[in-house]
Amino acid sequence: MTMVANATGKVVVLTTTFYPDDDGGRLRRGLAGEFFRRGSNSGYTIVSMDGNAVDGNLGEFGRQIQGDYGINVFPETQRGLGPSRREAVSHAFDMAQRLNRPYLFWTEPEKIDIFAHIDKVVGESEKVGADAAIIDRGDLRDYPIGQQSSEKFGARLYYGLGFKDFRGAQIDRCCGPLLWKIEHTPYFLVFGSPKVAQELAAMRLEEEAKLYNLDIENSVVRSNALRKAKIDMVNKDHMMHMPFDLMFLKGHKMSSVPVGYKHPEEQTAFEDEEARLKAYDSKRLMQIIALTEQSKLVQRLHAKGALNEDLEAQRKRLGLAA
Repeated sequence: MTMVANATGKVVVLTTTFYPDDDGGRLRRGLAGEFFRRGSNSGYTIVSMDGNAVDGNLGEFGRQIQGDYGINVFPETQRGLGPSRREAVSHAFDMAQRLNRPYLFWTEPEKIDIFAHIDKVVGESEKVGADAAIIDRGDLRDYPIGQQSSEKFGARLYYGLGFKDFRGAQIDRCCGPLLWKIEHTPYFLVFGSPKVAQELAAMRLEEEAKLYNLDIENSVVRSNALRKAKIDMVNKDHMMHMPFDLMFLKGHKMSSVPVGYKHPEEQTAFEDEEARLKAYDSKRLMQIIALTEQSKLVQRLHAKGALNEDLEAQRKRLGLAA
């Protein structure tokens, strides 16, 4: 008999998938298949963007999970981390409104254990009246050694920038799963604004001017900086972090919920193999650098009120009260 969690009638779970045909892609695709199976068996409504879609047609994996588990799968039309995830948010928001669900819950599809914890995240959030909540994975002992170190460092660095939960506690910064009330969805769509890349380019130029003899008013220099910032906001915007940061700075109640999350053993073993250690450690370092820069960018955007009009426009577009 399928056990249905209390949170199933309160959340729409959203995610994205993209799997290249290599060892890592095949491993993650297998984990994602198990993720969708567990979510479906637990009674959750799931929205997934298919990054392997071509010309508006679902790829093989998208068709499989749609047919086997009844997942709401949409072909990705906006390529890149940030654009694709914002596309998923839009579809999930529409689904939540139709079903009268008060929460959206984002997660990566390789986190197969996450459905055992959504009940707690929702329950704790309701108890304290949180506007958004991120999970806290604890000691990370199930993760690759290098990832344990880099993500603990990332959490300390994030705390040092001033970001914390409503109790003043450190946040598990590098963790993906995130819950929020649907009325705050504009925060998760507004970073598609061109103002974000413009401010990132300006911030970088100002920092470089302090270090190098660089003429930041030069049109070529400014053009190149903006082009690079636009590319990075497609490829390096992990999307769930900057909205969380802006909500915090706007005074919303942000919660951190400890859970006993278990990382997939096969993923840890794969990434801990000696032949892959250096590549994965380098990737994680670059992620920490990108996330740190993006947190500073959000602080800059907030201080200027740069996205206030865009937030209001998103609220009106979604039919939400100010």
